[in-house]
Amino acid sequence: MLKNPLEILCHANALMVFWAGLYKEMDQEKLIEGANLMLKVAKEVLATQVARHVNQLLQDDQDNEPAEE
Repeated sequence: MLKNPLEILCHANALMVFWAGLYKEMDQEKLIEGANLMLKVAKEVLATQVARHVNQLLQDDQDNEPAEE
């Protein structure tokens, strides 16, 4: 069972690379390059989202700390 968007894209990437073997060599290279680019961009987007989420959690934690006297 897939648990997050990156897993879905990893599986899609694997299938695209696998089926690229049915195409001519020049098309194969382009398909594989495109599949790998898709995966790279997805990783960057998800990393940015995770970083934002972590920063928000840290900010929320700081906001909830008791004030010093």
